[in-house]
Amino acid sequence: MKLNIGKNLFVMDFSSQAFSWFQGETERMSLTSISVLFLQFSFFARRLEAI
Repeated sequence: MKLNIGKNLFVMDFSSQAFSWFQGETERMSLTSISVLFLQFSFFARRLEAI
């Protein structure tokens, strides 16, 4: 299931790991992901760039 919140994206999906937590960052987007009982919740947040 994907849900757009403004310019951010929230994703709920099945995971291969029962319990895990991940936080990473790309050039334009930060990612926070948590897995609980094989259900993964991911939040992609776009970074604001100064022009």
